[in-house]
Amino acid sequence: MKALFSLLLLGSAQAQTLTLPGPITVEVSGISGTAQTQLQQQLQQSLLPQLQQQWALLKDEQYWPAAQLFASTGQWPAQATLLQQAWQQCEAWWQQQRSYHCRFGAARKVWRQASATELPDRVKLRREARQLLGQTGTALRPLPDLQGFAQAVLLDDALEKVRISVHNRWPEASLHLKFGHWQAQFGPTALDVAAFAETIQNPLTAIRLQQQVLLQANLPDAGTKAAVWYPLEAWPVQYGPAVAVTSQSFSRAWLLAQALTAASPAQRKQSLPQDTDAALWREWQQDPAAAPQFQASASWFGQLQAAAAWQQSQQLQLQLELPALQRQAKRPYVSAWLSQHGQWQAQLLLLGEQPRWYSELRSWWRQANQQPGKQFDQLAGATRRAGWHQFLWDARLPDGRPLPAGDYILHLEAAREGGGREQLKLPLHWPLQQPLLQQGQHELGQVRVEAQPVSAPASAAAVNPSG
Repeated sequence: MKALFSLLLLGSAQAQTLTLPGPITVEVSGISGTAQTQLQQQLQQSLLPQLQQQWALLKDEQYWPAAQLFASTGQWPAQATLLQQAWQQCEAWWQQQRSYHCRFGAARKVWRQASATELPDRVKLRREARQLLGQTGTALRPLPDLQGFAQAVLLDDALEKVRISVHNRWPEASLHLKFGHWQAQFGPTALDVAAFAETIQNPLTAIRLQQQVLLQANLPDAGTKAAVWYPLEAWPVQYGPAVAVTSQSFSRAWLLAQALTAASPAQRKQSLPQDTDAALWREWQQDPAAAPQFQASASWFGQLQAAAAWQQSQQLQLQLELPALQRQAKRPYVSAWLSQHGQWQAQLLLLGEQPRWYSELRSWWRQANQQPGKQFDQLAGATRRAGWHQFLWDARLPDGRPLPAGDYILHLEAAREGGGREQLKLPLHWPLQQPLLQQGQHELGQVRVEAQPVSAPASAAAVNPSG
């Protein structure tokens, strides 16, 4: 059987390559001499046989019989400890986060058998998915969908064994594990890598990896075998973004990446439960030749190779009062955007989820239509009832750069179906030193704008990245 492990030892004087060809590559730097031979022999004896056995479990001819046994009896085969571990981890994630799960193995088989001209019955799959998600306890015996996630669990196990072998004896060494688009870097030395391996130069894809893993999901070449599911229905995500995630383990990064791919644009920033996780997503575009559009979580900017140029010290908090109206009145659509010298700069806020009514926001609509490639319906949130509402904008331009210092105009416009319309303009000097106040007359009440430190916890609703 072909080996599944490749080890590259980088000595202090001269690099030495040890040939164990396979899909997993480990590079160790910072050791030299006889230590290279010792480490090679140790990892060959302890890791390679286990990798070969466990990797075989993920092939169709072994995986599906094992998964079918679990669905029938609730027990995994004795040799399938990897699959049992992966199932327990994935179920624990679903119970805690409710953002992704590994229960749609039956749907995976249906989709593999589907043809390009005859898709599965979506209503039937959705009904079966809801019945499956309603099962708990001993009654829960789905056909698990674990081939992708178990790869991440297997890599975590291999990475931990290599780390113990290396750092217990050579704490000064650094190791770099690579598996396709997935990478890990641990030790005192950081590694400069490119998320998505972009051929187009973009500073948001150039990160510095250290003491963490980088995992990518939903790439353009992913087929049905690697499709990401909407977690509430057994239907693959068709127009979701490609996602790059950095985290502390491959298994955690894999689950986060699936959840971010299936989440709506408004949900993505809330899908990262820890500051140690970071993500960059490349929006789906119908034209593959178009310039890529990236959005990043706040924690992503801190690990850029040019992190100093992307640091942000302030956010902008918008407090908005919507006046009480007659009982039958529709809730207003509201837009807030920033301009400078008459030129559009950034979208702060859009309330209203029906694009057919956006043209009622006439001033905003005239400028929004001139912005190439902008999908404002992806940034929109639900309309709000009368009362006070708070929103927090990250003060970044559409490409992620911090808002430059200068003079701007903050526009707010509100319109109701069959009702009134109102627009306010607030001169704004950034960075903001003093709060801004303005009083609306009809569709808008009082407006208050102030700066908040980036590190301060915010009670306001987070506003999506600029559109």
